[in-house]
Amino acid sequence: MSVIYYLHYTTRNCQTLIYIKIRKLEITINFIKLIKKILLFLIFVFFCYAIYLFVTKFYIIDYVKGNLQKSTFFEEHYIDPETVNVNFNEEKKNLIYIYLESMETTYADYSNGGQFEKNYIPELMELAYDNLYFSNSNKLGGADSISGSSWTIAAMISHTAGVPLKSISNGNEEYENYENFMPGVYSLGEILNDNGYQNYLMVGSDATFGGRRKYFEQHGNYEIYDYYTAIEESIIPKDYYVF
Repeated sequence: MSVIYYLHYTTRNCQTLIYIKIRKLEITINFIKLIKKILLFLIFVFFCYAIYLFVTKFYIIDYVKGNLQKSTFFEEHYIDPETVNVNFNEEKKNLIYIYLESMETTYADYSNGGQFEKNYIPELMELAYDNLYFSNSNKLGGADSISGSSWTIAAMISHTAGVPLKSISNGNEEYENYENFMPGVYSLGEILNDNGYQNYLMVGSDATFGGRRKYFEQHGNYEIYDYYTAIEESIIPKDYYVF
């Protein structure tokens, strides 16, 4: 009997051990399921945040709204310069057009309409006050950049042709591969070229960037002077590169 009791006791102990191990396994499995649910929730949150960043960063909503909305702005205000008779004096004057990259009036101090305590553009401010400038106030202000005119090549097109560059990317690289750049546009360069001017574009970087070379060569027959021109003419060393 003692042997049988011993065996029975052992069996009961074994059953108890097995039961405890099974309970531990259930707890472990439930804990893993909880971790998976938390991870799935975090992935969902990060996914939603990524979509939010994509939509806001690339102005997707504005792009869609802009394409769905109809406007008669150009029909009412745009005049095709090719249909206008532009008269020049017999003694034509040279025209120098200066582009400033990433320059804005916010670099002025508060008292002059800027956003800084110190005025970082005193010479430009003085030049503006002494001449004609456009402002939205009685201080050194300016107009808001409309959509399609706020990056390098888009700003150059807006300044010279009076039209925005419509693009979803707001970038520069995609235009380098265009064979015909803005084929329906008649710009300032073409007006000058058709009236006997020789046009030049001088930039301190590669003029190919953003499609600038193609645009200015196709709209005004500009002769281009850029970073590589300066190297070819030994104006700067071959290893000189800042941009």
